[in-house]
Amino acid sequence: MTMALPFTSETGDTLAVVLSHDSAGDYVVRSVVIESGSIRNSYVFRAGRPVGSTFIPDFARCIHAILRRCARASQLLAEPEFEFFSPGIGLSGLYGTPVADDDCPNAVELRFERYVGDATQLLLLERSLEVAPATIRERIAVEVLRDIVSPIFDMMSLSEPHMHDVVQQHTGAIQARLDRLAAQQEEIKLYTGLLKRYVDGCRQDAAALETSSPVTTDATRHKVHGV
Repeated sequence: MTMALPFTSETGDTLAVVLSHDSAGDYVVRSVVIESGSIRNSYVFRAGRPVGSTFIPDFARCIHAILRRCARASQLLAEPEFEFFSPGIGLSGLYGTPVADDDCPNAVELRFERYVGDATQLLLLERSLEVAPATIRERIAVEVLRDIVSPIFDMMSLSEPHMHDVVQQHTGAIQARLDRLAAQQEEIKLYTGLLKRYVDGCRQDAAALETSSPVTTDATRHKVHGV
């Protein structure tokens, strides 16, 4: 019996930020790593880059607040319920861990366990990795179908009469799948909530774009092309 893969955070949409103290004792960004499926994009700042020059203002403030919480934590900062939303991007699940590096004093890694949308929207850098929003939404839809919906429909199909023999032959495997789904309830809930917030944000962005974009006439087009 072939079943779709169960949902897991190992689908790879994660964001990791490494920061350390500079000579003045302020935190600076050493690296940013964005993982999406099999793609890994890394930004490395050898001399360190100020948080406010690396991230958009809302996320920069969020990073500073997290660093203050890390300072109060003994070793590991674990906030699985953490959420951050900004137009075009949503993050959830946060873990902060010290990084042993002689060249980077007091280094810490902040890992956001999952994201939905375009993570480069958080960066104040060139948009060389930006993906069209429609492409992002299509990819998200496919992943949700594979990771959440497909396993559920697989299990529902077992109630059909012609599947009786399959159920009898694979009782152990079916029970194991049910146990995995039950164990991942909270993670699935977080991911679907993140997706819903992201889709709602896309609708708001589209509505704002429709109301703010001027109607382009042929005369306007000719004028622009002639500049």
